[in-house]
Amino acid sequence: MNIKIIFSILLFILNIKAYADCYDGNDFDDCMERAKQGNAYSQYLVGYSYHTGRNVSKNYNNAAYWYKQAAENQNATAQSNLGLLYYNGNGVEKDYAKAAYWFKQGAEQGNEQAQSNLAEAYYLGEGVPRSMEKAMKWFKRAADQGNKQAAQNVRVLRKKGY
Repeated sequence: MNIKIIFSILLFILNIKAYADCYDGNDFDDCMERAKQGNAYSQYLVGYSYHTGRNVSKNYNNAAYWYKQAAENQNATAQSNLGLLYYNGNGVEKDYAKAAYWFKQGAEQGNEQAQSNLAEAYYLGEGVPRSMEKAMKWFKRAADQGNKQAAQNVRVLRKKGY
């Protein structure tokens, strides 16, 4: 068996275990330890736990902190979620430019929600100059990955002539 395939399977299993550990209240401390050691996936999961209130009290400040740690370690989902916190002003000061920055980071890594969020930013001109061309580009990319709202937005923009 190819070593890359074995490594990918092992990494997938470890990520599933990390996910389970963070969502099993008894093992949240272990997840937090991995997050503190720099594990980007665990950092994302800790941020998500604080964002949603799963196994910990909901705390947007802590969510923002851990999402930022994971985002800086190239976790695309954390980048997208951090962008949402900036967009809504949850746990951080509302800042459309920072929201768009983090959406773009996740979008460029292929995260479909980040792509859709970035497209919205371009459509509305929030944090970035308004651009129907760029909005359509990112909506299409998200739609190609199965994002139903992005697909609907593509249809609407086409009807408007974009």
